[in-house]
Amino acid sequence: MKQRLIRRFAGAFALLGIYQTSFAALPTTAPPSRGDGGGNFITLLQNYAFDIAIFGGLAVAAVLFFVVSKNVIGTYSEISDGRATWGALGMQSVVGVLLLVFIIFLMAQAATVL
Repeated sequence: MKQRLIRRFAGAFALLGIYQTSFAALPTTAPPSRGDGGGNFITLLQNYAFDIAIFGGLAVAAVLFFVVSKNVIGTYSEISDGRATWGALGMQSVVGVLLLVFIIFLMAQAATVL
């Protein structure tokens, strides 16, 4: 009985210590790239949404880069198996680079529309 009471008090004090440290000063958030909106909450949210959309576009471009790289590496491995030629590797590389440039161009144009 006494041990149980001591454990409960120890647990309560431990929780109190955790609770007290949770009031530490948190860092402030960085303002969005287009400004803080001058006190207007809706403008602030729109500016954060713009930054999130730009980040999403960068993520799409990164995924596309990995897909193009995977296809080129796959074609290279098919060359060693005798199922593809060096011309196929060159074509995969050229089309992949053109696709990446076109997607990046479209994202840059879309960023001006937002």
